[in-house]
Amino acid sequence: MRTTRRSRQSAARLVLPLAVCAVVGVFGGCAQTAQHQDVLSDPSPQEVGSTTRTVDIQNTMAYTVDTNLRLIQSDMGRFWLMDRPSRLTPLPMR
Repeated sequence: MRTTRRSRQSAARLVLPLAVCAVVGVFGGCAQTAQHQDVLSDPSPQEVGSTTRTVDIQNTMAYTVDTNLRLIQSDMGRFWLMDRPSRLTPLPMR
C-alpha cells in the first residue's frame, strides 16, 4: 500500500509541473515583437546585397586590407632585395 502512495506522489510531482508548462505555453505562446506588416515591408532587414549583411561586408573588407598590407610588406622586401641573402662573396676576390 505504501508503494502505491509513493508512486502516486511521484507521478503527481511529475505531472503538475508539466501541466503548468503546458498551460503557460498554450496561453502565453511566443511573444512576437515584429508585426506582420513589418515583416512584409522588409523581409530581410540585415541584408545589404542579395546574400550579405553589413557585418559580413565589413569583415571581408578588414580581411582584404590586412592581406594587402602584409603582401605590400613582402613586395617591399623583394624590391629592396631583402628576401634572400646576397650572392656576393664577403671575401675579396683577386
